[in-house]
Amino acid sequence: MFKLNHAAKSAMFLGAALFCLAPMAVFAGINKPAAKIDIGNWMQPEYNKWSFQNTSQLTKTAVVSRGNGLISPLVYNIQSLDDVTFKGLTLDGKKATLRFADYLKDVETDAIVILKDGKIVYERYFNGMTPDQRHWIMSVTKSFTGTMAAQLMAEGRLDDSKLITHYLPEFEGTDLGKVTVRHLADMTAGFLPSEDFKDKNADIYPYGYANTLIKRPEGYKGPANVHEYALTIKTTVEPGKQFHYATPLTEVLAELVRRVTGKPDYQVLSETIWSKIGAERDALIIVDDSGRGLGSSGLIATARDIARFGQMILQHGTYNNQQIVDSSLTDDFSRGSDPELLVKWAKEHAPSSLGFSYRNQWWVTHNEHGAFSALGIFGQMLYIDPMANMVVVKQASQAKANDPIEDENCWPALHAVALELMK
Repeated sequence: MFKLNHAAKSAMFLGAALFCLAPMAVFAGINKPAAKIDIGNWMQPEYNKWSFQNTSQLTKTAVVSRGNGLISPLVYNIQSLDDVTFKGLTLDGKKATLRFADYLKDVETDAIVILKDGKIVYERYFNGMTPDQRHWIMSVTKSFTGTMAAQLMAEGRLDDSKLITHYLPEFEGTDLGKVTVRHLADMTAGFLPSEDFKDKNADIYPYGYANTLIKRPEGYKGPANVHEYALTIKTTVEPGKQFHYATPLTEVLAELVRRVTGKPDYQVLSETIWSKIGAERDALIIVDDSGRGLGSSGLIATARDIARFGQMILQHGTYNNQQIVDSSLTDDFSRGSDPELLVKWAKEHAPSSLGFSYRNQWWVTHNEHGAFSALGIFGQMLYIDPMANMVVVKQASQAKANDPIEDENCWPALHAVALELMK
């Protein structure tokens, strides 16, 4: 599959991986539904409240080790935020003044942790979720991959102005061979796929078959893994001209991290971030059939540990008494890129994101607080508000992969909480 003797590196990746199959400890208090749950039905609303808390029982995973360091303590300064109000939409789409606690219930939250000035001011668990339970965070994973890539750029090991073929020669002659590392990181590569899960003909399905998260049809003969799929990608717009959300692009960015470092991306994540933040638990990452971690959507972790990562980013890369990533990254993420690049996509897919931009796999709000966010389907979120000195982690199991009510309400809800905490 690889050229230039990269098959040997793939073998090294597999040998270094610590795979975790079905026999995993189950911490979630929610009862497993009586019906059989598998890759064919695990995202359905009657099952996902269990499967998102027990993902490692349904997929192959590798360990993102926390290392042997001490757990970094989280100090509590609990505040009452249930009655914070904001202008939003009811479940039937009517404009109304909503309570924060009701919003969390409406969007089927499993866990929420809010830090202010580095202290936990609000923490809630629902649906049998517990503080030590890992939860699949889906595309929030993208921002971890983007942060690793941005760190390699800051170190001068990855040049965002170069074509990706400088690092990945197997893309010579393919459509993605014409894009730069920057186009890839900011999703302006000219690849315009559909990620509408309701449409069985959408591009997300062939990608899902390749990454094993969607059950393959009988007699499937398509790409066997995410890298093989990436080599087939067809672009339709000149690179750099417009943003379009395209999950497979993040897998190519993760491949850049692997190729530049010579290590699996989840090992890089462990060595550069996870083992340094004093995480409470090892994280897990879903791997495809080639042993690659799904850098776009595979991370499984506790809400508190995601909050530690968010606090590290908020603090300009400093956490647990050490500089973990370059101090420039926080300002880069908050500053974002050109919002005009995102307008066309936002109008068609997420009107609430008009005025946003996308930078190194982070959504940038360009609001008055300079807030930026990592987002995942079914209600996953990591939200960082530099002005309010606030970090919010939300894990959820919504009935819909993309819920327009959640898209509309999450931004005013979290901004209202920020304003309350700044009083």
